[in-house]
Amino acid sequence: GGGAGSDPSPADEGDEGAATGGPGASGADDAVSSESGAGSGMAASSDAAGSASGGNVGSGSDSSASSAEAASSLADASGASGAVESAFDELHRACTDHRSLVASAARLDCVALIQPLVRTTHVTGYNVEGYDADGRGMMGTLDEVTWMERKKGRNVVPADIAGPGAFVGMWAGAGDGGTGRHLFEADGQVVIDHSIKKMCAPSPTDHNKRLADYRVFHMGNSLPDGCNMVTTVAFDSHFRLVWLGQNGKSVYHEVDIQRFPVDVAADGSTNDVFDSEWAPGRRTCMPGASDGGVWDMEQRDAREAARAAFDAAEARVGTGDPPQDYPLLAVVRGVVAAGDTPRRIIDGEVIDAPSLEVALARAASESDVGGTSEASMTGVAAGATTPVLALSSCTGVVRMLSVKVTGASTFADWEKLQLIGTWDGGDSKGHPQVDVDLALLSMTDSGAESSFATRSMYIWAQPDNAGASIEVRVFLPIPFVESLLVEVRNSMGTAVEVTAAAHIAPPFPAGTRVGHLFLRGTPRTGQLLPTGTPGVLVDVDAAEGPGHIIGAGFHVLQDEGLNERVIPDGMKGSPWSLEGDALAVVDGMRAPTLRGSGVEDFLTHASGFRLGDNRLFRGCSEYGRSANGHTHLEYRAYRFFQPHAVFRFRSGAHLTLDHGDGHAGFLNGAPVTAEYLGIYYAGGFLTGADSSVTADSRMRGGLVRCDELSFGANGTAASHGYNITGATATTTVTSRFFRDHDGEDETFSGHIVGGASEFVLTVPPANDGIVLRRVFDAAYANQAARVFVDGVTAGVWLDAGANNYFRLDDSQFVLPPGLTRGKARLHVRMVSAGSTAAPGEAGDAACGVYTRAAVDGECDVENTPVTWAKEFSAGFDGRRVPCQRFHWTELAYTAFAVRP
Repeated sequence: GGGAGSDPSPADEGDEGAATGGPGASGADDAVSSESGAGSGMAASSDAAGSASGGNVGSGSDSSASSAEAASSLADASGASGAVESAFDELHRACTDHRSLVASAARLDCVALIQPLVRTTHVTGYNVEGYDADGRGMMGTLDEVTWMERKKGRNVVPADIAGPGAFVGMWAGAGDGGTGRHLFEADGQVVIDHSIKKMCAPSPTDHNKRLADYRVFHMGNSLPDGCNMVTTVAFDSHFRLVWLGQNGKSVYHEVDIQRFPVDVAADGSTNDVFDSEWAPGRRTCMPGASDGGVWDMEQRDAREAARAAFDAAEARVGTGDPPQDYPLLAVVRGVVAAGDTPRRIIDGEVIDAPSLEVALARAASESDVGGTSEASMTGVAAGATTPVLALSSCTGVVRMLSVKVTGASTFADWEKLQLIGTWDGGDSKGHPQVDVDLALLSMTDSGAESSFATRSMYIWAQPDNAGASIEVRVFLPIPFVESLLVEVRNSMGTAVEVTAAAHIAPPFPAGTRVGHLFLRGTPRTGQLLPTGTPGVLVDVDAAEGPGHIIGAGFHVLQDEGLNERVIPDGMKGSPWSLEGDALAVVDGMRAPTLRGSGVEDFLTHASGFRLGDNRLFRGCSEYGRSANGHTHLEYRAYRFFQPHAVFRFRSGAHLTLDHGDGHAGFLNGAPVTAEYLGIYYAGGFLTGADSSVTADSRMRGGLVRCDELSFGANGTAASHGYNITGATATTTVTSRFFRDHDGEDETFSGHIVGGASEFVLTVPPANDGIVLRRVFDAAYANQAARVFVDGVTAGVWLDAGANNYFRLDDSQFVLPPGLTRGKARLHVRMVSAGSTAAPGEAGDAACGVYTRAAVDGECDVENTPVTWAKEFSAGFDGRRVPCQRFHWTELAYTAFAVRP
């Protein structure tokens, strides 16, 4: 839970109080929570340690460290315990502390860290009926703030999240920005206040403050183009994004949040910061007071450092240079001979082998570290699969992997060259972690101008048609504990020459939980995607354990006659394949945790793609569209999450992309051929005190089901000591989970809790935290409960928004290991933070949910589910979610143990 969609505006549209209360009721509907996650207290890297010895390791440059210094750097990073603790603690704070995430906003070392207890929430403007809201040209719906009435200004809450956590960025796109303002409210105080319209202007001045001062990075200069704002706002108890007095066209959005478990002290206590913000009963829906610039001053130095890091990253990827914040130990090219011991490379000794060229970090006067040579080229015959780079019996981190192929000049050639990478023997099934053709990995077209080439923070590509070559560089860290193998499969009719190089850095400090890098491609086969089935960008088996999605690339081609489409009467929609949603299901949950609002929205563009706008985290190298009696659409693009905003999961993940707008009656019905690239980390391991880590220390599998609580005649509530105090009512819900259009209705029995519920769970004492999953009735808006474990606060569980079309929903909450480790039984108590009105009752007389008295918390509103008519039906008059919190509902609980 933790999405949003509420309307804090009172119904008096004639009131001129937008700055303090806002005129008129308006619409926002629920924006989703992403109950995914991956985080542990163990996380660190050696990047910060010894960076001075890294020197300039760019292509064609020299390093400043000698071989002896490189060996010394390794000893410092993975030998002496004091140095290990220092590096570990520094990166732990930067990468896993919600109050320090701004420091890691541009740190590549953080993206390899597996954090099973952190949950990612991407709040979007999705359509609660389970279709794409794009392309209809109508303003009747208020789907999740995707559309807003063109009347007087409205006050809308796109994101409402319980802490602790950190806002890490947002995207917005609109025909215009209207006249409204963004208010960022952290723990009851407004810390940022700026114009929606000027959100992404290059250097706007507003209220005597430059919005650019709040950002550490942005992409896009106007809302019609779609723009990203990257920054960090940490919060302990509560975060809201409020659009105050919004008055304009539709505003699409994605708000990205990372959510952390509460801190548990050595004595088992927690700092209860939730008392005032999450007490049950009446509350005002309007934003709190400004903090007077305190947050701005406290965070200024950290933001400046992060901004400088992003600027340096953009400059670096412009020329393809690798990161420079790590101690370079070696640049390995080729395959290590079988009789050689690669450990000697990391110890500073050069191996002489016919198929190996090793350039250790050395003084600038000595030979080039980053370049290539004819001697290091490996021939790959037609039809062959040939190793081009290999190491074994050693451990480390590849900080840049470069593969250049000569003898292939067209896109069709690159599609026939498969890059295969195997780290530590492969994934849980023994398959290579990297399996993708160079055309898809490069995400560029052979005919594209150089400005269209991929220049992301994670992947760099450079086609050279004149030289009949293509080079791809991967900057994402590649930890390996035993071995690495890179191969090229050549399905062309002629031989090619391949130059492969790996920049080797020391392993992460002892105790760091890191993952293996996966680059998986779904090749284009020329066959149409099945009707009714979305394209699959990322598919992670649960056996790979916890991890996180870095992003995806996609190439889609649609070609059909327009007259072949018949839109049903009363429906409106678009036949374009870019109409549809991105959906992510994590941890085997029933409902998606990422619920997108459009393909172009997922790319963070608006109203189509911006050709050639290739930046650190989004890009488009091909976009063509025509409809002159014939539908032709082709696009090639990528979307990556910034290092501190990766999309986390604990036990498997499934990310899909629609092709076709369901409102036109053909959800996933646009006939397309497509290929997709999924990038993620999973299948991780704990690093050891030195480089002798073995496969036995790897993590395989993240969650273990340990207990279930159900209700009804055959339920297990009694055996779990289930009890309710305070106002309550039993309930039975027959419906479906979100987006289950083709399934059958299911029936759940349970309770509406107006007071508190409690029960006992049986768990394995050897756990690293417990994940609780709840099935609930989504028709009750903004459900929140304070969670206690054995009488100690574990945080607040919030599921914001509402949905009466798909009333069944599920979400997750993490019980921190400090409250669960070593225990076989947990006494769990849920205290509703919602209305004090009795379940199903109307509340105080004349206290409508959108009246000024209700919005100001002066009376008790009704405590009933939302009721919306179907869109396009005669009774449909839009959708709105009240801003108040309604009762907590419980239809089922399942407990999962996080494996240590």
